[in-house]
Amino acid sequence: MLSAVTYLADPAEPDAIDRLADTLSVLVSGVAGGLVGDAVIVAGRESEAVAAVAEATGATLVLHRGGNPYAAGAVAASPRPRIRASARSLACAASSGRAPASSEA
Repeated sequence: MLSAVTYLADPAEPDAIDRLADTLSVLVSGVAGGLVGDAVIVAGRESEAVAAVAEATGATLVLHRGGNPYAAGAVAASPRPRIRASARSLACAASSGRAPASSEA
């Protein structure tokens, strides 16, 4: 299985959470197909919204300032599946500005 690593340099950007939800939602079919095992969100600064999305989806959240953010994400990657949100819950979260409800993929 693959680990998906995504990076948000500035989670405070107006569309950052929408972009994160879009990114994670496309991973759901990969999880269902057994290709994607886990997701790591690397953020350049703290954000309650990003933390809520990570918690709801089972993604690992890494705060990283300096160096290669993708390398930091790779270090945090896990071999066991952890993505739990469905594409629908992520889309709803993006449109409402809330963290998605957790469900098995």
